[in-house]
Amino acid sequence: MGKREKTGVNFNIPLLEVPKMILDKYKGSLPNHIVLPVPSNQKMNAYLKEIGDLCGIEKELTFHLARHSFATTMIF
Repeated sequence: MGKREKTGVNFNIPLLEVPKMILDKYKGSLPNHIVLPVPSNQKMNAYLKEIGDLCGIEKELTFHLARHSFATTMIF
């Protein structure tokens, strides 16, 4: 529950049970009101390399490449 910035009207965003559990897991454990942990680019690149290896992708996957591939896909 919160208030809209412009109008001050209250709003509520209903969540399914799994997202609620994930948010509850991290509630209050991260600094500066961060809601979910954000992996570093280095860690994200390591995850993408592992996924690429599992899928048999020979091209080096990076977060930068993934971000641009997603953006290109969303345009078309």
